[in-house]
Amino acid sequence: MYKKKDDRTTYNMIYTNAVNKNSYMKRFHITSSTRDKEYDLTKNGKGEVIYFTANPNGEAEKVTVHLRALQRLKKLKIDIDFSELAIKGKLSMGNLVCKSPIKKIELKEEGVSTLSARKIWFDDVINKLNIEERGKYLGEFEADDKILVVQKSGVLQLINFDLSRHFNDDILLIEKWQKEIPLNAVYFDNAKDCYYVKRFYAVNNDKATSIISDSKGSFLEIITANPSAELHISFVKERGKDRKEEKIILNDFIAVKGEKAQGNKLSSKKIHKLTLIEKEIEREVIFEDVSSLELIDKKNESESLNNEIDPENKIIIDEDSTNNQFKLEL
Repeated sequence: MYKKKDDRTTYNMIYTNAVNKNSYMKRFHITSSTRDKEYDLTKNGKGEVIYFTANPNGEAEKVTVHLRALQRLKKLKIDIDFSELAIKGKLSMGNLVCKSPIKKIELKEEGVSTLSARKIWFDDVINKLNIEERGKYLGEFEADDKILVVQKSGVLQLINFDLSRHFNDDILLIEKWQKEIPLNAVYFDNAKDCYYVKRFYAVNNDKATSIISDSKGSFLEIITANPSAELHISFVKERGKDRKEEKIILNDFIAVKGEKAQGNKLSSKKIHKLTLIEKEIEREVIFEDVSSLELIDKKNESESLNNEIDPENKIIIDEDSTNNQFKLEL
């Protein structure tokens, strides 16, 4: 989908020029266009586009160009790295690939972004990513960075930051994936009628993974990557028993295990309510009184000036002198 003023989507292209039959390669952005107007990307018209990719984050792949076997042509393969090409205008001619006919072009290596990190937000109203600062800020993303998405059904997935992607309504957690930080999860196992706690690292793969029990009716209650997360547990009241609320720190409750591990049973008592408290790291900032600082500075300045004057050496103005001369009294 074309977006006006899009300076990140980069187009990589190889084409044959209609005039001299040479092949050229180029990279370009399309930041503006006029409706119903046709643009000739092959230069001089009637050229043939033989390779074309659209890369939303400026990815630059490597390809192998296979040439047709001709007499006196010794080299039949040419490797091209699009990251070595400068990004120019869409109507530029580009760089010469070869003067011989091309048989086919094969992808040699997937491209990685050649642009700077991109700031991404998640808009929970329309359930889409954006760069217009709407909704929750997810962070700065480079080519290989992933977004961690966990649904209420217990399905976890790591995905790329494609702005055209639409998310489901049952998202429990969405944030930038940090592989070195474990996740804390609390889920209800319907088959065993109790809650379990587990800690694990999200595994980087392209498949959606269930992190809770497969039994029907099970659900994910809490998921967080906050290392200081605290869980408050209130229990079902029973006649003649006084059950106080319990508090546990998830990081201390269980060690980090595998993504598919069952975890530890949260409590043998009947649980009424679970409340997650995520404490932020507080930094103490000490502000000094500006007025008192100014007084101290003025006092120090005054003392400094007084210390520079020798009390034994004084300059005295002789008011009786007609030529306004000064006397130095030693």
